[in-house]
Amino acid sequence: MSGVLVARAKWAVAAAVILTATAALAAEGEFHRTLKVNGPVNLQLETGSGSIQVRNGGSTEVEVTGHIRENNWGIFADHPSAGAIQQLEKNPPIQQSGNDIRIGHIDDPELKRGISISYEVVVPSSTNLHSSTGSGTQDISGIS
Repeated sequence: MSGVLVARAKWAVAAAVILTATAALAAEGEFHRTLKVNGPVNLQLETGSGSIQVRNGGSTEVEVTGHIRENNWGIFADHPSAGAIQQLEKNPPIQQSGNDIRIGHIDDPELKRGISISYEVVVPSSTNLHSSTGSGTQDISGIS
């Protein structure tokens, strides 16, 4: 009986090591953008997976930082290529038309698969914000 328990314990340890090593190898990326604005901002911010942090700053800029991470939920998961992360770094999901800003909208389902993007955004205090995350926290402070 104890031989079976030892074998199961060894299997559990091996599985934990493999999953930890896989998570440690997860691809990551980042982007930064500064958008010029004048007056109240209308901001739509969304992420399927990832946290959202919005705080107030200067009155003429919106600063966006995106932290991209490949979600590794196991060694058999269907992972996006590093190319998807590089594509998001070069062309972040940010659209601006005057003071109307949309962050996080991604039409291509392949770019969203297995990807988490957490956002840190600094906005004028007179910002009208609509934000949503499918999985993650939201920390909003200093805006009216």
